[in-house]
Amino acid sequence: MRVALERAMRCGLFFLLVLGCAEPPAARTAPLEQASIALGADEVLLDARGAELLVGRIEPAPEGSDADRVLVARGAGIDGRRVLDARFVGALLVVLDADHRLRVIDGEREAVLDERAEAPLSVAGDAIAYARGEMPDFEVARAIPSSGEVTAVAPDVRPAWSPALSPDGREVVFVTSVTGTPRLYRPGRGFVDAPRFATTPSAPLWRGEQLVVGDERGVAWLDLEGGQLVREDAELTALLATADGRVLARRGAAYEALR
Repeated sequence: MRVALERAMRCGLFFLLVLGCAEPPAARTAPLEQASIALGADEVLLDARGAELLVGRIEPAPEGSDADRVLVARGAGIDGRRVLDARFVGALLVVLDADHRLRVIDGEREAVLDERAEAPLSVAGDAIAYARGEMPDFEVARAIPSSGEVTAVAPDVRPAWSPALSPDGREVVFVTSVTGTPRLYRPGRGFVDAPRFATTPSAPLWRGEQLVVGDERGVAWLDLEGGQLVREDAELTALLATADGRVLARRGAAYEALR
C-alpha cells in the first residue's frame, strides 16, 4: 500500500509516511516525569498514561511494496500484536489492528467498533475520530468507544483524511480534496485554506484556535480561522496528545513536551 499512498498524496488524497532519523534508545520505559521519552529508531510512541507507555515497533516491509505501516505493539497488555495504531480512551484501549478492524478492549473483552478504519486515530476525552472506507473514497467518522456509537462526519465531504478532534471531543476538522485540491474543512464553518497539511502517520492536534500538523517539512502551527502559518519547527517529526494530558513531539530519538 506504500506506493499507493505516495501516489494518492500527489493527488491530494492521503498522507505520506515520513520517519525521522533516530539514535539508539536511551531508555525504553522512561517515566513521564522525565523531560523526554527515548525510543529506538524503529519505534514510535503510540500513547502514554502515567508511567505506562504504549509503543509500536515498525515492522519491516518489502522494498517497493504497497504494504501498510504495521507496528508490533508492546505495553498495555498487547505485546506482539500487529497494529496500525492504538490509543488509551478513558479506561479503555482502542486498537486499530493490521486487518483495519477498529477494536475496543476492556480487560479481557474485545468488540469491533468499525470494520474498515484507517490510521491515525485522533483522541479527545471519550471520543475518537478517524478515516474509514475504501481508498481513495475515505470519509471521516467520530466514535464513542464506551457506547459503541459511530457517526459519519460530513459524509458528503469526501475523500477526507487526517481528522483532529477539538479539545472537548465534540468537533472535528479534517482535510478533504472534494473541491479538487487539499483544504481544511470544519463542519458548520466551511473550508479553511492553509499552506500545510498533515502528511505523516501522526494525527493533527487541535489546540485552542490552532491546528498543529506534521508533514515532510516538520511540524507547523496553523490558525484555524484563516489558515495562516503561525510558526513551524523543522526538527520535529511526530505529534502525540497523550491520555494523561501531555502534548509531545519527536525530536531525533526522543519525544519531548511540545510548547
